Amino acid sequence: MAGDRPEKPEKKTRPTLRWVWVVSLVALAVLVTAAVSALGSPPAPMAIWAWEGPQQAVLDTAIEEDFETVFLYAPPGFSTDPSYALFIADATEAGVAVWALAGEPFWSNDSEPFEAWVDEATESGLFAGLAPDVEPWALPRWEDEDRQAEIIANYLEGLAAVSGRTHLPINAAVPFWFDGVDQLDGTTLIESVMQHVDAVTVLAYRDAAAGPDGIVDIARGELAYGAANDVAVMVAVETAEVSPTKITFAEEGRSAMFDELEVVEEAFAGEAAFAGLAVHDHVNFTAIPE
Repeated sequence: MAGDRPEKPEKKTRPTLRWVWVVSLVALAVLVTAAVSALGSPPAPMAIWAWEGPQQAVLDTAIEEDFETVFLYAPPGFSTDPSYALFIADATEAGVAVWALAGEPFWSNDSEPFEAWVDEATESGLFAGLAPDVEPWALPRWEDEDRQAEIIANYLEGLAAVSGRTHLPINAAVPFWFDGVDQLDGTTLIESVMQHVDAVTVLAYRDAAAGPDGIVDIARGELAYGAANDVAVMVAVETAEVSPTKITFAEEGRSAMFDELEVVEEAFAGEAAFAGLAVHDHVNFTAIPE
């Protein structure tokens, strides 16, 4: 029972700029709820992952399909590539925010490269925020219960370390089932993650919004924890050709995806933590049927 849980440690205060971003993002979600795109896109703020880096096609898609944010792959060492600054200048002029995207599962156990990347992205002065995609659950040892506990502890230590190194807001990619992973202190893994970030993008990979095991159903827990922890929550869908087919819109196409995302937006419009929708990823989104 919740009443039997030990008292949670006080959540640390983050830099003021991060709180400004969180409040602004949630406010934007509320303000645009009444606006429906001429292309039929859902009215909630939208983001898209772009693993191919700073390509003109990414910005063209963001503008044409009303993606307000691009999570742009910027791997360690990106700052030596002048195309990032050029891309972000064009994106800024077009009203598209660009967040630095990178991550490797091994960063869960070795935070040094994670911290170095955060330093590089922060010091570049280019990005509106950081979108780490570390995915500790992709490590082979994750299936071992004892090793999983060790991986989680290291992962959380890494998040705590990087959170203290930057003034930029951090939006971490998390699977929808993190709210079902219990911790020794009586909290869930998603609560523990939320102690160190400003936002999460929950990978609610399903091809239907409503019903049991639909997008709304599997993402609802993260929205509740987000509200309780003052953390913004975006809800993401997949477009790659992956199995099982129920976790992707690769077959259904863009129109069907946008229809389902409208249902998601309507379901979560009144949720305090709801900050918009996200699509994974640009290459596959542009390849699926209209």
